Amino acid sequence: MGTFEATSARQRLGFIPTTATRANIDVRTGAGAVGQAIGRAALTGASIIQEIHRKRQQMQDANSDVVASKLRQTADAEFRTFKLTNPQETWEPFRMQQTERVGAEIGKLQFSPNALALQQSKSQLYSSVENAQALTDATRQLRTDTIDAQTEALTDDFRSGDPVRIAEGARRFANNGDNMGKDKAEVLSDIQAARQAGAKLRTSDLVNSVNAAIETKDFILARSIAQDPAIPETTQTSLRNSITNAERQVLKQAQEQTGVDIVLKYWDNKLTDNDLDSAAAAGLISADNLDKWKKRVREPSALTTDPAANAQAMQANIDVSRGVLTFAEASQQIQDLAGKLNATDGKARIADLQKGFAAAQSEKVNEWITNGRAIVSPRFRGPGGLEALLAQFDFDDKERTNEQRRFDAETRLRENYEIALNQWFAAESRRRKEPISLRDIEDFSLRLRNSYQSLSRNQDVEALERTVQQQTTKQLARPRVTAQPLPVEQPSDVSAIPTAESAKQAEIRQLTEELKRRGQ
Repeated sequence: MGTFEATSARQRLGFIPTTATRANIDVRTGAGAVGQAIGRAALTGASIIQEIHRKRQQMQDANSDVVASKLRQTADAEFRTFKLTNPQETWEPFRMQQTERVGAEIGKLQFSPNALALQQSKSQLYSSVENAQALTDATRQLRTDTIDAQTEALTDDFRSGDPVRIAEGARRFANNGDNMGKDKAEVLSDIQAARQAGAKLRTSDLVNSVNAAIETKDFILARSIAQDPAIPETTQTSLRNSITNAERQVLKQAQEQTGVDIVLKYWDNKLTDNDLDSAAAAGLISADNLDKWKKRVREPSALTTDPAANAQAMQANIDVSRGVLTFAEASQQIQDLAGKLNATDGKARIADLQKGFAAAQSEKVNEWITNGRAIVSPRFRGPGGLEALLAQFDFDDKERTNEQRRFDAETRLRENYEIALNQWFAAESRRRKEPISLRDIEDFSLRLRNSYQSLSRNQDVEALERTVQQQTTKQLARPRVTAQPLPVEQPSDVSAIPTAESAKQAEIRQLTEELKRRGQ
């Protein structure tokens, strides 16, 4: 029997394998060892799947959180828009509905249990903060509305001039001081400001009432209102002058119409002493004219017309149409010639007189419009206009362009001036329903001219163009007023003088009549 060595080959290698080392390299054999290996592999695969699900849920939570933030931001934007067009008392209820709706929509999103709990906490905080902020904003706006309403009411109380209303209004404003967030000093300052504003508005109301009474020719009421102590003394003086001038104008028109009525009745043989006495009592006929008509009333009107008298009446009408004589002066001349004119010719001369006066009015308006156009930019008047002006200077291209722009701007400014003047004239014609006095036309034209002239003075091209654009926008924003203008009668519309009269003779005659008139 052979003999074997006590050491193995592995021992000779210098190490001795242990049991743990054998187990780790899993060199064991048998059915139990194989089952354990398969179990460990299954556990490893399950953990990998679980990790994938966890990562997917994290990504889903992140995406849902973005959607939730967008829902809250959209609600915030909707609320800001809502506040712009809705009263403050609706702000808090609307915001509460919004936060509830946003919370419900966020609850429908896919969140993990932990993320959902976090979102619920966010929604509760968002709802609480935003509802409180809505209430704060509404309260702040309510305070602003309260200040505006109380200030306006107090101003109206002072505007009324009623001592009882003023006292009650001041007391009400002071009692609401805390609600408006104002201390005592601020309340007193606001009351004083409302007093001043109300006083100005009351003065404006009284002045407007005086002007309205003047328009309706209720001069007694106008004088009564003008004496109100709330109106400053300087304004009272101006109002009294306006009332006096209006009374004189009305009296003048009544006297002119009375003169026409008397002469027409005379030609119809219907004039009586009673008519003359009534006119004299009302101050509508002078003492001299009363004596003349008293003598003439007992005489029948002429059956035939004196050609010379008829020629004088026609010339007077032509002078009126040309602005040489006033309506009253021409009417007086026709009245003085009434005994030498028969009814047909006399009434024709009166009709000519009224047409001639209308022509004078319209021609005067056209004259002021024409003058107004030129006055706004006088440097562009004359033959050649802009081209003739620019040719006198050695402009470079930029300077020439600027001058062209300025010319275009001032041309548009003149057009705006013409529109404004025409609009005023149309509105006045409609409102008064009678000829506008030349003084009114002249005054308005001068004011308008000065206003437009100041717009174009000392402005560079860009500023002038902006000014013109603003004026054009204002003109377009105003409603257009249309009215039948007074007819522009030509001198040929008045009957020609039947007798020949040279230009020299006409000049001598007119000068003689003017000297006589001034000598009266």
